[in-house]
Amino acid sequence: MGVLLGVGTLIVVGGYRHAAGEWLRADPVPGAFVINLGDMIQRWTNDLYHSNLHRVLNNNSKVRHRYSAALFFNPFFRTRVSAVPTCLKPGESPKYPECTAGEHVAERSRKSYAGVA
Repeated sequence: MGVLLGVGTLIVVGGYRHAAGEWLRADPVPGAFVINLGDMIQRWTNDLYHSNLHRVLNNNSKVRHRYSAALFFNPFFRTRVSAVPTCLKPGESPKYPECTAGEHVAERSRKSYAGVA
């Protein structure tokens, strides 16, 4: 089982953890994908969509093999990241300051590895 916290935009994997901390099953649906969003989408959508901790697990004993292929989409390092205007309610201000994709990834890496020598 692998556990991931995506810093990018779009991550295609398995199950996820609810905001309350409970792991929720993503039961297999033939021909379907489970899509997990990274932190950058949360920033772009001004918290309309949230990223979440997710993991890959074969939780269906009837299926002998279950495959997970992580696929990451991230913008160019210098792409400006700010709240998309259509994700802001009238009169609402962005919750996050504008930054570049590279600055966002660097910030998330610093937080992830804080205190690690």
